[in-house]
Amino acid sequence: MIFKDWISKRLKEIGKTWHDLTKAGVGGQTLHNIQHNQFYSLKEGTTQKIAMVLKVCQGDVINALQEHRREMGLTTPEEAIGKAVKKPEKPEDDGNPFSELPDDIDTDAVGWDVFKEMNDSVYHPTHYTQGGVECIEAIKASMTPESFLGFLKGNVLKYLWRYEKKNGVEDLKKARWYLDRLTKERERA
Repeated sequence: MIFKDWISKRLKEIGKTWHDLTKAGVGGQTLHNIQHNQFYSLKEGTTQKIAMVLKVCQGDVINALQEHRREMGLTTPEEAIGKAVKKPEKPEDDGNPFSELPDDIDTDAVGWDVFKEMNDSVYHPTHYTQGGVECIEAIKASMTPESFLGFLKGNVLKYLWRYEKKNGVEDLKKARWYLDRLTKERERA
């Protein structure tokens, strides 16, 4: 069974939704990749979170992943390249060119050319993830809501302040990321 179908079936059985996985800390990009079969493996922390929400043991999640790999005909990460791990292609102009993009990207502010240039160093840097937890979520958990908003605002200002002297466009993208996160946090308040 394809992994996303296994998850959907289990969520339905226990009366949960994909959003419950997000609330448990599974990243939006990870969920997008699962829902679009654009992954080969998952980090241990992610499989733990999925297991917790689905009320199964972590071994069940790993077994479902292995079954997915067998059904997709994947046996090694190298074989996965081009089959399951794909960079998104430019969508056809069907009125909503961003319909397949990850939920955590503000498509009102991001054009396709900017999206094409995005990389993990801006949106999901691996050096900010340990044990399946992104640093930003750990920071949020350690602060009051007001402090976290101040942290986000400070980072927007920091990246705007330095972009001409340090990392140029990459710093502008980081400033946008923090501004989008600040906007979403304020909308939730």
